[in-house]
Amino acid sequence: LAAVLSLCSTPVFCDVPTIPGRYILNLDLPPEQRWNDIVPKYKEAVKDMHDLLEDFFEDGLALIDFVASELDQYIPAPYADEMRGISLALNMSLGEVVMSNLLYELQMTCTSIVLEDQKGGIWHSRNFDYAYLGSKLRDITILVDFQRGGQTAYTAATFVGYVGILSGQKPNKFSITVNGKNDEEFLLTLLVALLDNKAKPIGFLTRDTFEKAESFQETVEMLTDTDTLADAYFAVAGIKDQEAVVVTKSRLQLADYWYINTTQGHWYDVQTNYDHGLPEPFGDMNKTRLATEALDKIGRGHIDFDALGSVMSVENVLSHMTVYTVLMNPSQPDLIKLLVRH
Repeated sequence: LAAVLSLCSTPVFCDVPTIPGRYILNLDLPPEQRWNDIVPKYKEAVKDMHDLLEDFFEDGLALIDFVASELDQYIPAPYADEMRGISLALNMSLGEVVMSNLLYELQMTCTSIVLEDQKGGIWHSRNFDYAYLGSKLRDITILVDFQRGGQTAYTAATFVGYVGILSGQKPNKFSITVNGKNDEEFLLTLLVALLDNKAKPIGFLTRDTFEKAESFQETVEMLTDTDTLADAYFAVAGIKDQEAVVVTKSRLQLADYWYINTTQGHWYDVQTNYDHGLPEPFGDMNKTRLATEALDKIGRGHIDFDALGSVMSVENVLSHMTVYTVLMNPSQPDLIKLLVRH
Protein backbone atom coordinates (compact mmCIF):
# COMPACT_ATOMS: atom_id res chain seq x y z
CA LEU A 1 0.00 0.00 0.00
CA ALA A 2 2.80 2.42 0.88
CA ALA A 3 4.40 1.77 -2.49
CA VAL A 4 1.20 2.62 -4.36
CA LEU A 5 0.62 5.74 -2.27
CA SER A 6 4.11 6.90 -3.17
CA LEU A 7 3.12 6.90 -6.85
CA CYS A 8 1.16 10.17 -6.60
CA SER A 9 3.09 12.07 -9.24
CA THR A 10 2.71 12.54 -12.97
CA PRO A 11 1.78 10.51 -14.97
CA VAL A 12 -0.12 8.47 -12.39
CA PHE A 13 -3.34 9.27 -10.59
CA CYS A 14 -3.40 10.13 -6.90
CA ASP A 15 -5.83 7.97 -5.04
CA VAL A 16 -5.78 6.49 -1.56
CA PRO A 17 -6.10 2.71 -2.01
CA THR A 18 -7.59 0.69 0.81
CA ILE A 19 -6.96 -2.93 1.71
CA PRO A 20 -10.23 -4.93 1.77
CA GLY A 21 -11.16 -7.71 4.15
CA ARG A 22 -9.59 -11.13 3.66
CA TYR A 23 -11.52 -14.26 4.56
CA ILE A 24 -11.30 -18.05 4.56
CA LEU A 25 -14.01 -20.04 2.82
CA ASN A 26 -14.12 -23.69 3.94
CA LEU A 27 -14.77 -25.92 0.92
CA ASP A 28 -15.26 -28.89 3.24
CA LEU A 29 -18.58 -27.43 4.40
CA PRO A 30 -21.86 -28.10 2.55
CA PRO A 31 -22.26 -25.51 -0.23
CA GLU A 32 -25.23 -23.85 1.50
CA GLN A 33 -23.04 -23.02 4.53
CA ARG A 34 -19.76 -21.94 2.96
CA TRP A 35 -20.42 -18.19 2.86
CA ASN A 36 -22.23 -17.90 6.21
CA ASP A 37 -19.27 -16.40 8.07
CA ILE A 38 -18.60 -13.80 5.36
CA VAL A 39 -21.71 -12.36 3.73
CA PRO A 40 -23.65 -11.20 6.82
CA LYS A 41 -20.85 -8.70 7.57
CA TYR A 42 -21.73 -6.90 4.33
CA LYS A 43 -25.52 -7.21 4.38
CA GLU A 44 -26.35 -3.54 3.93
CA ALA A 45 -23.66 -2.93 1.30
CA VAL A 46 -24.83 -5.93 -0.73
CA LYS A 47 -28.43 -4.74 -0.50
CA ASP A 48 -27.39 -1.30 -1.81
CA MET A 49 -25.54 -2.98 -4.67
CA HIS A 50 -28.55 -5.09 -5.62
CA ASP A 51 -30.89 -2.09 -5.56
CA LEU A 52 -28.59 -0.34 -8.03
CA LEU A 53 -28.35 -3.43 -10.25
CA GLU A 54 -32.14 -3.59 -10.44
CA ASP A 55 -32.28 0.02 -11.60
CA PHE A 56 -29.74 -0.51 -14.37
CA PHE A 57 -30.91 -3.91 -15.59
CA GLU A 58 -34.66 -3.52 -15.12
CA ASP A 59 -35.40 -5.02 -18.56
CA GLY A 60 -33.70 -8.27 -17.57
CA LEU A 61 -35.42 -8.86 -14.22
CA ALA A 62 -38.12 -11.16 -15.61
CA LEU A 63 -35.41 -13.35 -17.14
CA ILE A 64 -33.47 -13.41 -13.87
CA ASP A 65 -36.54 -14.42 -11.88
CA PHE A 66 -37.23 -17.22 -14.35
CA VAL A 67 -33.69 -18.55 -13.99
CA ALA A 68 -33.98 -18.40 -10.20
CA SER A 69 -37.23 -20.39 -10.31
CA GLU A 70 -35.50 -23.16 -12.29
CA LEU A 71 -32.05 -22.68 -10.77
CA ASP A 72 -30.77 -26.24 -10.90
CA GLN A 73 -31.60 -26.47 -14.59
CA TYR A 74 -29.41 -23.48 -15.49
CA ILE A 75 -26.78 -23.17 -12.77
CA PRO A 76 -24.44 -26.12 -12.10
CA ALA A 77 -23.51 -27.56 -8.71
CA PRO A 78 -22.23 -26.44 -6.27
CA TYR A 79 -22.99 -22.86 -7.30
CA ALA A 80 -26.78 -23.12 -7.16
CA ASP A 81 -26.62 -24.32 -3.55
CA GLU A 82 -24.03 -21.68 -2.61
CA MET A 83 -26.40 -19.01 -3.97
CA ARG A 84 -29.27 -20.47 -1.95
CA GLY A 85 -27.12 -20.23 1.17
CA ILE A 86 -26.16 -16.64 0.40
CA SER A 87 -29.82 -15.78 -0.15
CA LEU A 88 -30.71 -17.11 3.30
CA ALA A 89 -27.72 -15.49 5.02
CA LEU A 90 -28.61 -12.08 3.56
CA ASN A 91 -32.38 -12.49 3.87
CA MET A 92 -32.66 -11.60 0.19
CA SER A 93 -34.58 -13.23 -2.63
CA LEU A 94 -32.80 -15.89 -4.63
CA GLY A 95 -33.48 -13.85 -7.77
CA GLU A 96 -31.45 -10.95 -6.38
CA VAL A 97 -28.48 -13.22 -5.72
CA VAL A 98 -28.76 -14.84 -9.15
CA MET A 99 -28.86 -11.39 -10.76
CA SER A 100 -25.47 -10.32 -9.46
CA ASN A 101 -23.94 -13.68 -10.30
CA LEU A 102 -24.96 -13.34 -13.94
CA LEU A 103 -24.53 -9.62 -14.54
CA TYR A 104 -21.23 -8.63 -12.90
CA GLU A 105 -19.24 -10.35 -15.62
CA LEU A 106 -21.08 -8.79 -18.58
CA GLN A 107 -20.03 -5.13 -18.30
CA MET A 108 -16.36 -5.35 -17.27
CA THR A 109 -14.08 -2.77 -18.92
CA CYS A 110 -10.78 -3.97 -17.50
CA THR A 111 -7.04 -4.07 -18.08
CA SER A 112 -5.08 -7.31 -17.62
CA ILE A 113 -1.31 -7.76 -18.03
CA VAL A 114 0.74 -10.97 -18.08
CA LEU A 115 4.50 -10.87 -18.54
CA GLU A 116 7.84 -12.55 -18.03
CA ASP A 117 10.67 -10.64 -16.36
CA GLN A 118 14.38 -10.81 -17.16
CA LYS A 119 14.90 -13.71 -14.73
CA GLY A 120 12.05 -15.82 -16.09
CA GLY A 121 9.51 -14.85 -13.40
CA ILE A 122 5.88 -14.72 -14.51
CA TRP A 123 3.77 -11.78 -13.30
CA HIS A 124 0.10 -10.91 -13.55
CA SER A 125 -1.83 -7.71 -12.82
CA ARG A 126 -5.29 -6.38 -13.51
CA ASN A 127 -7.52 -3.39 -12.92
CA PHE A 128 -11.17 -4.36 -12.58
CA ASP A 129 -13.28 -1.56 -14.04
CA TYR A 130 -17.07 -1.46 -14.05
CA ALA A 131 -19.14 1.33 -15.55
CA TYR A 132 -21.77 2.96 -13.34
CA LEU A 133 -21.55 0.54 -10.39
CA GLY A 134 -18.00 1.05 -9.16
CA SER A 135 -18.90 3.06 -6.08
CA LYS A 136 -21.01 0.21 -4.71
CA LEU A 137 -18.70 -2.60 -5.80
CA ARG A 138 -15.82 -1.07 -3.84
CA ASP A 139 -17.83 -1.59 -0.65
CA ILE A 140 -18.19 -5.34 -1.24
CA THR A 141 -14.74 -6.17 -2.64
CA ILE A 142 -12.94 -8.89 -0.65
CA LEU A 143 -10.05 -11.34 -0.90
CA VAL A 144 -11.06 -14.96 -0.27
CA ASP A 145 -8.84 -17.99 0.41
CA PHE A 146 -10.78 -21.08 -0.66
CA GLN A 147 -9.47 -23.81 1.63
CA ARG A 148 -9.79 -27.58 1.74
CA GLY A 149 -8.40 -29.56 4.66
CA GLY A 150 -7.05 -26.32 6.14
CA GLN A 151 -4.90 -25.61 3.06
CA THR A 152 -5.52 -22.86 0.51
CA ALA A 153 -6.59 -24.42 -2.78
CA TYR A 154 -6.92 -21.04 -4.54
CA THR A 155 -7.39 -17.35 -3.75
CA ALA A 156 -9.76 -14.90 -5.42
CA ALA A 157 -10.35 -11.17 -5.54
CA THR A 158 -14.13 -11.11 -5.62
CA PHE A 159 -17.38 -9.51 -4.46
CA VAL A 160 -19.57 -10.49 -1.53
CA GLY A 161 -22.44 -12.59 -2.85
CA TYR A 162 -20.66 -13.60 -6.06
CA VAL A 163 -19.71 -17.28 -6.20
CA GLY A 164 -17.72 -17.22 -9.44
CA ILE A 165 -14.16 -15.97 -9.86
CA LEU A 166 -12.98 -13.23 -12.22
CA SER A 167 -9.49 -12.69 -10.69
CA GLY A 168 -7.49 -15.29 -8.81
CA GLN A 169 -4.52 -17.58 -8.40
CA LYS A 170 -3.78 -21.21 -7.59
CA PRO A 171 -0.62 -21.33 -5.44
CA ASN A 172 2.48 -22.34 -7.39
CA LYS A 173 0.33 -23.29 -10.41
CA PHE A 174 -1.30 -20.43 -12.32
CA SER A 175 -3.40 -17.26 -12.15
CA ILE A 176 -6.38 -16.10 -14.23
CA THR A 177 -8.13 -12.81 -14.84
CA VAL A 178 -11.17 -12.28 -17.05
CA ASN A 179 -11.87 -9.22 -19.18
CA GLY A 180 -15.23 -8.62 -20.80
CA LYS A 181 -15.61 -8.11 -24.53
CA ASN A 182 -17.62 -5.05 -25.49
CA ASP A 183 -21.19 -6.12 -26.31
CA GLU A 184 -23.99 -3.57 -26.53
CA GLU A 185 -26.58 -6.37 -26.64
CA PHE A 186 -25.36 -8.14 -23.53
CA LEU A 187 -28.84 -8.93 -22.15
CA LEU A 188 -29.85 -10.53 -25.45
CA THR A 189 -26.55 -12.42 -25.43
CA LEU A 190 -27.32 -13.71 -21.95
CA LEU A 191 -30.84 -14.79 -22.92
CA VAL A 192 -29.66 -16.75 -25.93
CA ALA A 193 -26.77 -18.29 -24.01
CA LEU A 194 -29.01 -19.52 -21.18
CA LEU A 195 -30.87 -21.68 -23.69
CA ASP A 196 -27.61 -23.55 -24.31
CA ASN A 197 -27.45 -25.99 -21.42
CA LYS A 198 -23.78 -26.65 -22.14
CA ALA A 199 -22.79 -23.03 -21.60
CA LYS A 200 -21.45 -21.73 -18.28
CA PRO A 201 -21.24 -18.27 -16.76
CA ILE A 202 -17.67 -17.09 -17.23
CA GLY A 203 -16.92 -16.83 -13.52
CA PHE A 204 -18.16 -20.37 -12.90
CA LEU A 205 -15.90 -21.72 -15.63
CA THR A 206 -12.95 -19.89 -14.09
CA ARG A 207 -13.69 -21.27 -10.64
CA ASP A 208 -14.10 -24.78 -12.11
CA THR A 209 -10.65 -24.32 -13.60
CA PHE A 210 -9.15 -23.37 -10.24
CA GLU A 211 -10.79 -26.46 -8.77
CA LYS A 212 -9.64 -28.96 -11.38
CA ALA A 213 -6.63 -27.75 -13.37
CA GLU A 214 -3.15 -28.50 -12.07
CA SER A 215 -0.98 -26.85 -14.70
CA PHE A 216 -0.79 -23.85 -17.00
CA GLN A 217 -1.49 -25.94 -20.10
CA GLU A 218 -4.44 -27.73 -18.53
CA THR A 219 -5.85 -24.33 -17.54
CA VAL A 220 -5.63 -23.00 -21.09
CA GLU A 221 -7.34 -26.11 -22.43
CA MET A 222 -10.22 -25.93 -19.93
CA LEU A 223 -10.89 -22.27 -20.67
CA THR A 224 -10.80 -22.93 -24.39
CA ASP A 225 -12.99 -26.02 -24.60
CA THR A 226 -16.08 -24.86 -22.65
CA ASP A 227 -19.04 -22.88 -24.01
CA THR A 228 -19.67 -19.68 -22.05
CA LEU A 229 -22.55 -17.24 -21.61
CA ALA A 230 -20.58 -14.39 -23.14
CA ASP A 231 -17.42 -13.60 -25.10
CA ALA A 232 -14.37 -12.97 -22.93
CA TYR A 233 -10.62 -12.58 -22.70
CA PHE A 234 -8.82 -14.89 -20.26
CA ALA A 235 -5.34 -13.74 -19.22
CA VAL A 236 -3.42 -16.71 -17.81
CA ALA A 237 -0.02 -16.74 -16.09
CA GLY A 238 1.93 -19.84 -15.06
CA ILE A 239 5.20 -20.36 -13.22
CA LYS A 240 7.59 -21.40 -16.00
CA ASP A 241 9.34 -19.75 -18.92
CA GLN A 242 6.89 -18.54 -21.62
CA GLU A 243 3.81 -19.47 -19.56
CA ALA A 244 1.76 -16.34 -20.22
CA VAL A 245 -1.11 -16.01 -22.67
CA VAL A 246 -4.36 -14.19 -23.44
CA VAL A 247 -7.09 -16.50 -24.67
CA THR A 248 -9.68 -14.69 -26.78
CA LYS A 249 -12.88 -16.67 -26.46
CA SER A 250 -16.21 -16.29 -28.19
CA ARG A 251 -19.22 -17.95 -26.61
CA LEU A 252 -18.90 -21.16 -28.58
CA GLN A 253 -15.33 -21.35 -29.82
CA LEU A 254 -11.75 -20.23 -29.47
CA ALA A 255 -10.89 -17.10 -31.39
CA ASP A 256 -7.18 -16.69 -30.62
CA TYR A 257 -4.19 -17.61 -28.44
CA TRP A 258 -1.82 -14.67 -27.79
CA TYR A 259 1.27 -16.14 -26.13
CA ILE A 260 4.26 -14.12 -25.06
CA ASN A 261 7.48 -14.95 -26.88
CA THR A 262 10.53 -13.51 -25.16
CA THR A 263 12.91 -14.80 -27.87
CA GLN A 264 11.17 -12.38 -30.23
CA GLY A 265 11.06 -9.53 -27.70
CA HIS A 266 7.38 -10.07 -26.90
CA TRP A 267 7.65 -10.26 -23.11
CA TYR A 268 4.20 -8.99 -22.12
CA ASP A 269 0.56 -8.95 -23.19
CA VAL A 270 -1.67 -5.99 -22.36
CA GLN A 271 -5.34 -6.89 -22.81
CA THR A 272 -8.29 -4.56 -22.40
CA ASN A 273 -11.67 -5.11 -24.08
CA TYR A 274 -10.96 -5.47 -27.79
CA ASP A 275 -9.06 -7.99 -29.89
CA HIS A 276 -5.32 -7.38 -30.03
CA GLY A 277 -4.07 -6.35 -33.44
CA LEU A 278 -7.16 -4.24 -34.13
CA PRO A 279 -7.17 -0.43 -33.99
CA GLU A 280 -7.69 0.86 -30.48
CA PRO A 281 -11.35 1.96 -30.15
CA PHE A 282 -12.25 5.34 -28.69
CA GLY A 283 -13.89 3.76 -25.65
CA ASP A 284 -10.60 2.14 -24.63
CA MET A 285 -9.33 5.57 -23.47
CA ASN A 286 -5.82 4.66 -24.72
CA LYS A 287 -5.43 2.15 -21.87
CA THR A 288 -3.58 -0.34 -24.06
CA ARG A 289 -1.13 2.20 -25.42
CA LEU A 290 -0.51 3.85 -22.05
CA ALA A 291 0.11 0.56 -20.23
CA THR A 292 2.40 -0.59 -23.06
CA GLU A 293 4.43 2.61 -22.89
CA ALA A 294 4.75 2.29 -19.11
CA LEU A 295 6.00 -1.32 -19.35
CA ASP A 296 8.51 -0.40 -22.06
CA LYS A 297 9.83 2.43 -19.89
CA ILE A 298 10.24 0.15 -16.85
CA GLY A 299 11.82 -2.70 -18.81
CA ARG A 300 12.02 -6.46 -18.16
CA GLY A 301 14.89 -6.07 -15.73
CA HIS A 302 12.97 -3.95 -13.21
CA ILE A 303 9.66 -5.78 -12.75
CA ASP A 304 8.34 -6.21 -9.22
CA PHE A 305 5.06 -5.55 -7.42
CA ASP A 306 5.80 -1.84 -7.06
CA ALA A 307 6.57 -1.51 -10.76
CA LEU A 308 3.39 -3.31 -11.73
CA GLY A 309 1.44 -1.13 -9.32
CA SER A 310 2.79 1.95 -11.06
CA VAL A 311 1.64 0.65 -14.46
CA MET A 312 -1.84 -0.01 -13.12
CA SER A 313 -1.90 3.54 -11.70
CA VAL A 314 -1.18 5.40 -14.94
CA GLU A 315 -3.97 7.85 -15.73
CA ASN A 316 -6.73 6.23 -17.82
CA VAL A 317 -5.37 2.75 -17.06
CA LEU A 318 -6.60 3.74 -13.61
CA SER A 319 -9.89 5.61 -14.03
CA HIS A 320 -12.97 6.63 -12.10
CA MET A 321 -14.42 3.22 -13.07
CA THR A 322 -11.60 1.21 -11.49
CA VAL A 323 -12.88 -0.83 -8.55
CA TYR A 324 -9.72 -2.69 -7.59
CA THR A 325 -6.17 -3.55 -8.59
CA VAL A 326 -4.82 -7.05 -8.03
CA LEU A 327 -1.13 -7.95 -8.37
CA MET A 328 -0.03 -11.59 -8.54
CA ASN A 329 2.93 -13.85 -9.12
CA PRO A 330 1.74 -17.49 -9.01
CA SER A 331 5.15 -18.74 -7.89
CA GLN A 332 5.04 -16.31 -4.93
CA PRO A 333 1.40 -16.79 -3.87
CA ASP A 334 1.77 -15.27 -0.39
CA LEU A 335 2.59 -11.90 -1.92
CA ILE A 336 -0.76 -11.38 -3.71
CA LYS A 337 -1.95 -7.78 -3.30
CA LEU A 338 -5.52 -6.55 -3.62
CA LEU A 339 -6.15 -2.79 -3.42
CA VAL A 340 -9.51 -1.09 -3.64
CA ARG A 341 -9.07 2.06 -5.73
CA HIS A 342 -10.78 5.37 -4.98
